[in-house]
Amino acid sequence: MDVDSEQTEPRHIEELWFEDGNIVVQAGFAQYKVFHGMLARHSDVFRDMLSFPQPHESELVEGCPLVRLPDSEVEVTPFLKAMFIPTFLEPYPATTDFMTIYGCLRLSNKYQVHFLRRRALIHFASRYRTTLTEYDALRVSGNELAPGTASWKIPYSDNERDASWVVCSFSLARELDVLWVLPRIFYVLSSPQLRVFPNLFHGVDYEGLHCSLNFDDQCRLLEGREANFEQMPKVLGFLHSKGCDLAESSGHDSELRRTLVQEVMLNASNYPRNLLNVWAHEDWCMFTDPSEPWCQECVTKFESQHVLAREAFWNQLPEMFGLPKWKELEAMRIAAIGNVFEV
Repeated sequence: MDVDSEQTEPRHIEELWFEDGNIVVQAGFAQYKVFHGMLARHSDVFRDMLSFPQPHESELVEGCPLVRLPDSEVEVTPFLKAMFIPTFLEPYPATTDFMTIYGCLRLSNKYQVHFLRRRALIHFASRYRTTLTEYDALRVSGNELAPGTASWKIPYSDNERDASWVVCSFSLARELDVLWVLPRIFYVLSSPQLRVFPNLFHGVDYEGLHCSLNFDDQCRLLEGREANFEQMPKVLGFLHSKGCDLAESSGHDSELRRTLVQEVMLNASNYPRNLLNVWAHEDWCMFTDPSEPWCQECVTKFESQHVLAREAFWNQLPEMFGLPKWKELEAMRIAAIGNVFEV
């Protein structure tokens, strides 16, 4: 429901309507009765804004000065909850959700609420890691929020291929200059599995947000998408490798390769152009059963080639989308949030 388009009268947000509050904040048609001193204490911007004397004709609500914000209700509500309800957004690894992170991170950056910005940024970055090992841990755990992985679930809609929320993630990261999460988001957006390209050039609407990629990032995405696809022969090069001499002479290497091709093609139907998911380390487990007629020397050789090629692909990922190398991006991450994800 689009609240702003159907409502013309302000309404109180009960969780943030404190009877002893002394200032009313309004976003859209939502009003929040909170505390002037708390806003000024935590936010440099609010402190400066509220320090100016109010004009005599200023609008009052229940005897309190009214401050109108240009931000959307879906952003302001979680932002103020995080400031006035201590348990609303607890530090990582406590769980949260995407819209809470979005509102808290964007507005804490805008209004310079430093403690909240760092807390929300850690939550945001928990789903966008900078190493292949961390990526694989997230991939294997799916949306189950396994310990040490993400603190928030992917906000699937009825249509799991809808990537509108991913565009919002990208827009937020770019606005805050959080470059180290962008390779992962670019990579997700480049997947043909997601229905993003019809709306990519006009922006997306998601849960009351309107987000878009600028022209340069649209170009980077399209160019990186093709660069990604061009790496397929390298990442899947093990399919064309020669087996050991014994397996070749017995024909077992051909059978192994044929089965590998079948399995990879089956996965490719689920993960088109997704070179990190189309074949991963756990997929090799089906070829380590000693009761099967696979040459383990060949399996080990092919798996080693694949591991190295997959790592090489990951290492090139940022540059495919016009970003600095991982080493530089990781330095940015450490400067911003430290090594919070290290066990």
